Amino acid sequence: MPTAAQSLAAETRADESWIWSVCFEITEKVHEQLPAFASRPELRDATTASSADVVERFLAMLAERQPENHLVPGAKARGYVRLLVERRISSEDLAGGYRIGVRHFWSRWSELLAERAAADDYAEALTESTRYILAWADTLTQQMIALHNEERSLWNRDPEAVRHETIRAILDGQPPQLARAEQRLRYPLERSHRCVVVWSTDASIDLRPERLRESVPSLFAGATDPAVVMLPLGPSIAVWWSPEDARPLALPAAFEPTVRAAVGTAHEGIDGFRASYLEAMNARRVAVLEEAPGGTLTAYPDVALRALASADLEQAGRFVSAALGDLADPDPTVRELAITLRSFLDHGSNLRATASALRVHHNTVANRIRRAEQLLPHPTIGRTAEILAALELLVIADRTHGEAPLEVGALPPGLLHSA
Repeated sequence: MPTAAQSLAAETRADESWIWSVCFEITEKVHEQLPAFASRPELRDATTASSADVVERFLAMLAERQPENHLVPGAKARGYVRLLVERRISSEDLAGGYRIGVRHFWSRWSELLAERAAADDYAEALTESTRYILAWADTLTQQMIALHNEERSLWNRDPEAVRHETIRAILDGQPPQLARAEQRLRYPLERSHRCVVVWSTDASIDLRPERLRESVPSLFAGATDPAVVMLPLGPSIAVWWSPEDARPLALPAAFEPTVRAAVGTAHEGIDGFRASYLEAMNARRVAVLEEAPGGTLTAYPDVALRALASADLEQAGRFVSAALGDLADPDPTVRELAITLRSFLDHGSNLRATASALRVHHNTVANRIRRAEQLLPHPTIGRTAEILAALELLVIADRTHGEAPLEVGALPPGLLHSA
């Protein structure tokens, strides 16, 4: 018969909302407390994804009562370690990050035990979990350090390392001399650049540079020539090219439905190379937070406000709570009112235009608006911009409270994503 700790681990494995909430918190702590990570904000998404993989593996092992030393790092862990090696993150900082993550996970796990375990089982479950976590954490740290040493040895012998080092120097705002950078990259930098970041929720999907190159004609419509630059980023890959025009991109049908992408706008020169990448990564963060469906391409201009706010989820949550009050409640009935109010304000407070957009009767819209305004902490007069901004951030703010994002299918077309 499974113990209380095993039963809770089996139950929690299916709770993606709790797992991702914990992993977002781990990412915040690692990137705040360790200077090597604090100076690398582009690693946040990879830290979160790797943390989720580690947590899911831990829960599976505990639920099935596997020996702690049977832990085998998966493809995501290896990809994350490789990314840290490429970014010159030391094995000491890697180990420090895992220690921070384990401490925070143990704290959240203890809280969960206190909430859900029966009073008679709590002490035994806590003792079992603590002993298991400590032994498992030692094995994890040792394996990650060994993996880091292995990847560093491989990286130092890889000729592609020069190209990657050059790209990272540009992204860090410390580019080498222009002619030398162009020679290393075999890519002209004194022109317009656009960056797209591609990733998949399916680890079996092949996103290696050589695989993506086969899709350049369909993925990068409007490129001046086939020259592209690619940089693996753990669970993602960043690609730059020079567009002839601003035609919208489309994901190749062969990649759907598990592949997603985020794209920045076109910018000029070597500074533009970096600027478009930062926009694409910010758009990616929004897509991940909002759980964009497979096949979605998120364009930075469409999510710029949410991208700015999601850089500080805690502040975004406070702003939304202060502006919307009870209208920020994630209850589906209340969320329907919030969606209606946003559409109403977007349509210049025109009842009939809102009704047409939502495909409901204008009297229904009027009733929802009245109920929504009753939930707001202040009247809407003179506060339209503030309320609209808060409504725009509502789905992202849910993450600060550990809520699962609202299902995309429940929202009016085009409300969240550019596809």
